Amino acid sequence: MAPAPASFDRVIVVHGFRASPQKHWFPWLAQTLPAAEVVALPDSASPTEPAWVGTVIEAIGTLDHRTAVVAHSLGCVTAVRAVARLAAEHAPGSDARLGAFVAVSPFADPLTVTGDDGLDAFSAHGLAPFLDGVDLPATRPHLGRVTVIRSDDDPLVVPQLSDAFARGLDAPVQVVPGAKHFIEAHGVTQVPQVVSALEDPAAPTT
Repeated sequence: MAPAPASFDRVIVVHGFRASPQKHWFPWLAQTLPAAEVVALPDSASPTEPAWVGTVIEAIGTLDHRTAVVAHSLGCVTAVRAVARLAAEHAPGSDARLGAFVAVSPFADPLTVTGDDGLDAFSAHGLAPFLDGVDLPATRPHLGRVTVIRSDDDPLVVPQLSDAFARGLDAPVQVVPGAKHFIEAHGVTQVPQVVSALEDPAAPTT
């Protein structure tokens, strides 16, 4: 078992649509990083913005540089909204921020039609509240060191959406060829690039 990155006391992990702490690469990450806390988000097949953002706010608790957040897919914009809400509780100009934010297959714009009936139905009828009003550049100072990880063949969140998310946060993009949407169904149960991103001391934090 690898040790947790020394700079973080807590690594909050935010899963995506139809996921849970027991799915995809989250069990591996929890085993690899003892500091990892995988948040169980409610009703992940029919998510609502208030319930998801509220749960992540409670999990993060306080913005501080000893806390990192790792998020996947819908969990990424959920985490950004949670951080924005937490930051708003601090005085203007406050240095309240995470130590790092790692976003895997993120998006903050409407999804294209995927052919996955459940995801397409959620995208048409439940996704808008997660996207409406999200301000990536305004939230950027509160996220610490940001890394975006995507594949080159994601059939659910097309790479252009993840690249746009990265541009909104002025963040570097790491491409993992052939990883698709980083889920079990696509053969992905480990994402070592996440651990590497958390361990990178040379990346900027502001």
